[in-house]
Amino acid sequence: MLCVHQGCTPGLRGAPAAAVCGNGVGEAGEACDDLDLNGQTCQSAGFSYGTLACDACALDTTGCTNARYQDNGDGTVTDHQTQLMWEKKTGTLSGVNVCPGAATCSDPHDVNNVYAWSTGAPWNPDGSAFFSFLGALNGLGSFAGHSDWRLPTADELYSIVDGMRLNPAIDPVFGPTKPSVYWSSSTYQDNPGRAWSALFAFGATTTDSKAFSSYVRAVRSAY
Repeated sequence: MLCVHQGCTPGLRGAPAAAVCGNGVGEAGEACDDLDLNGQTCQSAGFSYGTLACDACALDTTGCTNARYQDNGDGTVTDHQTQLMWEKKTGTLSGVNVCPGAATCSDPHDVNNVYAWSTGAPWNPDGSAFFSFLGALNGLGSFAGHSDWRLPTADELYSIVDGMRLNPAIDPVFGPTKPSVYWSSSTYQDNPGRAWSALFAFGATTTDSKAFSSYVRAVRSAY
């Protein structure tokens, strides 16, 4: 090796630089460094879901899990498979009108409340499901710190149907659930006066008139 730099010793190669933890570059000897995870994920670390992190140049797997659903403890449930956050219902399963003198309970999360999809032709999303229910969740204070709650699409709603359960066909982590029809935001393509819904008695899919009142469960993107 030619020595062309001042201070070098002929015939000797320089030793590789030591890894510097905290410089944001995953170097030899480091599992990770800040946001540089060296291409690793929760899945490569042996978990099914979640987000891998780095702590002092060591992998932090506290955000990883093998459970699909996570109860966030704030009235919401995160589905790690679909990356959606769902509203968790409250109350006790009972009749439709369990609040004296009111068509719906003041708590928008009460499992017994029902809402209409539309007020009528031309069947726009202007019913109480969108204005009363979502308005309460996204209004002043915003539910669980978020103001982007919406009704799920048909595919999103069907993703939490559990065909291995009956009455209701859903994981108990979602709180009390009526074994009945829940609205999606998806219009039935063959009839604008109808919308897709899911029957949580045994997990069937169906369509109903948008003028009907049915149950609802809000959703948003978790990440």
